[in-house]
Formats: sequence, structure tokens, C-alpha cells
Amino acid sequence: MESSLLGSAVTPNVGLFGANSNFVGLQCGPKRQRVVALDLPNLQLQGTISPSLANLSYLSVLNLENNSFHGGIPYGLGHLPRLQVIDIKNNQLNGSIPTSLFQNQRVQVVSLAFNELSGEMWKGPWYVPELKVLNLRNNSLMGIIPPSVRNATKLMNFSLSGNRVSGNIPKEIGNLSQLAFLYLFDNQLTGFIPVTLFNISSLLALSLGINSLSGPLLLDERNTMSNLKLLDISYNQISGCIPSNICQLTELKALSMSFNSITGDIPKNIGCLSKLEEFYIGYNPIKGTIPISLGNISTLQVIFNISSLEVIDFSFNNLSGRIPATIDTGARIDAAMAVEYLHHGHVTPIVHCDLKPGNVLLDEDMVAHVGDFGISKILAFSKSMAYTETLGTLGYIAPEYGSEGIVSTSGDVYSYGIMLMEVLTKRRPTDDEICNENLDLRKWITQSFSGSMMDVVDANLFSEEEQITCKSEMCIAPMIELGLDCTKEMPESRITMTDVVKRLNKIKNAFLEM
Repeated sequence: MESSLLGSAVTPNVGLFGANSNFVGLQCGPKRQRVVALDLPNLQLQGTISPSLANLSYLSVLNLENNSFHGGIPYGLGHLPRLQVIDIKNNQLNGSIPTSLFQNQRVQVVSLAFNELSGEMWKGPWYVPELKVLNLRNNSLMGIIPPSVRNATKLMNFSLSGNRVSGNIPKEIGNLSQLAFLYLFDNQLTGFIPVTLFNISSLLALSLGINSLSGPLLLDERNTMSNLKLLDISYNQISGCIPSNICQLTELKALSMSFNSITGDIPKNIGCLSKLEEFYIGYNPIKGTIPISLGNISTLQVIFNISSLEVIDFSFNNLSGRIPATIDTGARIDAAMAVEYLHHGHVTPIVHCDLKPGNVLLDEDMVAHVGDFGISKILAFSKSMAYTETLGTLGYIAPEYGSEGIVSTSGDVYSYGIMLMEVLTKRRPTDDEICNENLDLRKWITQSFSGSMMDVVDANLFSEEEQITCKSEMCIAPMIELGLDCTKEMPESRITMTDVVKRLNKIKNAFLEM
């Protein structure tokens, strides 16, 4: 029986099956011993799927995912009267999708992703009243998405990504009131994004990137898409401005608009997206200034309240003005945590020996990474210092490093303190006004301070629109004090990188509470 049903697929794996119907992966009904399920995933099965499977009139589940089946999908499978699940993803199937699958009244899951299927999607009327999952991603399907998709009224997950589907996105998709995931990225779709999509209250993810969609992004004023967490329209030809009512998407965690033709300003109310974690807007001809409050991107108390933002990408725009200096607070903490891990994350500490701004790099996600370990030292067990003849960078190395060749974790703390003060003062430790007076950056700060932090702090940390207030100084003063504590002359008097991380986080939290 098995050989006739599975055809050549069973030939190289005949040992998996016994002489009766109780072999692994086959489930029969309790009364008449009719086959109700074939569950054979991840078994390295090969060959073709036999048309004889269409004779299993009681079959409700067919799961052959992650094997090596080739050939076409038997047309008769769509006519199985009790079929609920057909999962044949991640094989090597080719040919077209049987139109009968779009006429099956009981099927709930159709998963044919990651195959080599081609041809057009069924343009005729869909009659799949129970269909909940339609996963066709990463094939070579062509044609259009037919308006009759509206008949799949229970559809929750529709994935067509990674195909060659063209035409418009049918507005009828907006009638799918239970749809939670719509993935149409990496196709050849054209036309406008239907406003009706933004009225699906159940939608969690809308991914339309890498197409040829055009026109403005329009959100209906009656928008009910309050649960949306992902919106991706990147790599299209979207024009116009970012709609101001985007703030209605209060649950949004990821917003990707890169590589379009979006113009205008960044909406001032975009900060109301309080759960936003990723914001990509690069490669657009956006003009205007970056909102000042983006510098307070992690605060909970300001009007631009984006408390959990992790990634901001403003690359390749026409934006003017400066990025608020407070936006790099996270980078300073990232670098401190990296050095703390080197010092305290191993039984044998690692001393970097050459911490300086050029060795702290921001990646595309604005996360700081410490690099260039060319002269770093691993301290022997139970040793707190070592000696070296290779100097780090003048101005950043600790006094004991340059004079005696002593390297220790305290030396890295000193270098970090210099970097911190350089950011706050906009003065390098090698600037003429410092070197000509035979000073270091620490001594320059202590000598220049005459009662106000603004005596030493870079005035450009505050924009013209911001007033320098007591609160401003209360934020900056602990940072200067931290830099001074890191750069004390005696190594044993300096704090540890663990202390640095704790104090930076404390400063950040105190700032958020103002």
C-alpha cells in the first residue's frame, strides 16, 4: 500500500515503514483504519509525490516539509474532501499550484514555501472559507494577486514574499478582518498602497518592501490598525510626506521607509510611537531638521517619547542641522560595557591598551564597538598589571603607561575618561591650547572651570532652541565628574569600569526622570 501511495518517494527509505499501516508518520482513524494523516517531515525523503495520494479520501493532514521531493504537486490533492493541512515547504517541487487547492472548502493551512513553483496564481474565484494560512514565499510565482482573495475570510497569515508577482495590491485584502501577517516583500508589485490595509485592526505585520509601489503613504483618518508592530515599505518608489497621523500606530516596534522618494519633514509627533525599537528612513530626499527631541530618544518624560528606541538610520538624506549630542549617550554606555567585559568578563582580564575615539566604532545600527586589539594584553592569573614596550596613543594613555610601560585595567579606565571628557568639551588631549601649556585634558578642565559647567562644556551640545538651565548642568556635571574620577593620577585611586557602567546608567536614569 505504502509504495503505491507515495510512489518513488518511498523507494530509498523503505526501511522506515513496516508491513502494515502502523509505520512511523502514518496515522489511521480509530474505527475503519483509514489514513487520516501523513506526517513525514525532516526525513530526507526523495522522489516525486504520487498522484495516488488523492485516493486517501479521509486524509486531513499531509506534512512532507523539509525533504527533497521534486516534480509537481498532484492536482487531485486539492480535491481531498477532508484535507485541512498541506505542508510541503522546503522541498524542490516545480510546476504550478493546483487550482483545486483554491477551491477546497475545508483546507486551513497551505504551506508551499521554499520550492521552485512557477506559473501564475489562480485568477478564478477562490472558495476557501476555512483557509487561515497561505504561505507561498520564496518560489517563482508570477501573475497577480486576484481580488477573489477576499473570499478567504478567515485568512490570518498570507505570505507571498520572494516571488515575481506583479500588478496592484488588491484593495479587497482590506476586507480580511482576521488577517494578522501580510508579507508581500520582494516581488514586482506596482501601484499605490491601498488605504484599506490600514483598517485591518488585527494586522500585526505589514511587509511590502522591495517592490515598485508608488504614490504617497496614506493612512485613513479612521485608521483602526492600532495593533500593528511592523511596517516595512522600504525599497519602493513611495513619494510624498510621512503622514502626521502615523502616531495612530501606537504599538509599532519597527518602521522601515528607506530607499524611497519620501520628502518633507520628519513629523514632530513621531515621538508618540513609544514602543518603537527600529526606525529606518535612509536614502530619502527628506529635508528640514532632525527634531531636537530625538536626542532624548530614550526618555519617557518628553513629548517625543520613544522610550525603547534601539536603531535610528538617517543616512543619505538632505537633512540639515545637527544630530543632538545627547543621542550618543547609548554609544558611550555601549563602549563602557564592552571594556567592562574585557576587564571582568574573563578569569584572565584583557587590557586594551589603546582606547581612543578612533577605536570605538559605530555600526549601521548605531551600536558602539571597541576595535583594534593590536597591542592589547592578557593579564596573567592573579596579576593586576603587566609591562609593555609598545605605546598606545599619546594623550589617551595613562601616565604610568608612558613613563614606566605599566599596563593595567586602570590604564583603560584612564583612556575611557579622556574620551568621555573629549566628547563633552570638544577638545582633543593633543590640541595646541592644551599641549602648549603642558597640560592634559583633566588639568585643562580643572583650571578652566570657574563656577559654571559652560566654562568647559562644548556650547554646541545645546542647540539654539534649547535654554541652558540648571537641569542642563545637572545632566552634564555628573558626566564631567565621572571623567575626572576615571583620570586620577594614581592608578589605585581610579574607579573600575564596573563603576563607570553603573554611574552612566544612573546618570541616564536621573536624566529621564527630570
